[in-house]
Amino acid sequence: MTVLSAWQTAERTTTPPKSAGVLAQVVYDYEFWITQPERRDAIQRALGRTDVAHVATSGVVEHMLAEIGAVPIATIPAGLAAGEFGVDVAIDARRSVVGFARRYQPSKDPGTALEAIEEIHQQVPETTFVCFGDAADATLPDWVERLGRVTPGELRDFYNRCAVFLLTSKVEGWGLPALEAMACGATVVSTASGGVEDFLVHDVNGLIVPVGDASKVASEAIDLLLARERRIRLAERAVQDTRQLTTERSLDRLEVLLAERVHPAP
Repeated sequence: MTVLSAWQTAERTTTPPKSAGVLAQVVYDYEFWITQPERRDAIQRALGRTDVAHVATSGVVEHMLAEIGAVPIATIPAGLAAGEFGVDVAIDARRSVVGFARRYQPSKDPGTALEAIEEIHQQVPETTFVCFGDAADATLPDWVERLGRVTPGELRDFYNRCAVFLLTSKVEGWGLPALEAMACGATVVSTASGGVEDFLVHDVNGLIVPVGDASKVASEAIDLLLARERRIRLAERAVQDTRQLTTERSLDRLEVLLAERVHPAP
């Protein structure tokens, strides 16, 4: 068996040797599909192959494949490595800290994050703001603590400082930062950007707001900072829910699925 890892891989292996065996593809290319329309024809050709068994990694990827005309054999979500992220600082003991990732691709909508934190700062001035990303970013206010590029351990520490974590993307094929933050006990306010909606349920384990609505991001974050019991309730449920989303569990499902393709039952 040969497992293809991206649409570009599928594009370059249209005439595989017989030794390649059964072909399967783990598909996660939703952001390419949405943000690079000039490549859509190439992506459609690559992911529309009938000789490849496709495995979607999120609901929006499944919908993308349906739009292309490919029906996935399963949808197996991504996850977190067991023990990589977790609660080190008690959820009910956290100070008023709002965190976010400073990412610059237009699809990540950094402008909405910036507008939201400005409004939060005005309404709840005692709040501390911290982000990871480019520490040299001149557009950030001087009251934002900038961590720059972080190691995995520093990233876990960052999430554990946060009472609230903001994810303001226009498009997410999965939304890994939200899942990481949830596992560490930060209450997530995310835009309805796609993949994140597979695991983030509004007012159950986090909050979902419209894409590009900085005022709504800010108002929900402010409510969480002021309504301590609500924040704690959502965060505790989020920690519980993320324990079900591990890479180990996903790999076990994928291994069984692929084994069935190689050795189908009689």
